[in-house]
Amino acid sequence: STFGGAKKGDKAVKEWQKAAIADGYKLPSGADGLWGAECVSVAKKAKVKKSIVYTNKNLTKIVQRTVGVTVDGKCGKDTDKAIRAYKKKHGLPVNGVVDLNTWKVILNID
Repeated sequence: STFGGAKKGDKAVKEWQKAAIADGYKLPSGADGLWGAECVSVAKKAKVKKSIVYTNKNLTKIVQRTVGVTVDGKCGKDTDKAIRAYKKKHGLPVNGVVDLNTWKVILNID
């Protein structure tokens, strides 16, 4: 079955789920590679943005690989700039926040 474009066992979604779980988010269905209501709920909270207190380290690494900056799990100046450029390129509001809609683009979910 599919939900929102991601196929069952989707690799990118599964990686995202594993990262979210590692960052302390609850996904009762686990990392099944299925994008559903649980993922949407977590993605609304699991924002990646420039911060003095580095949170969501594992999710930040996915963002950093996507936007092409050093993968260290810390959302600093370079990551912030790259997120803004990525969002602009994809027609998303240009801010330094990886939110639900940005995750959908990164994970290729319709």
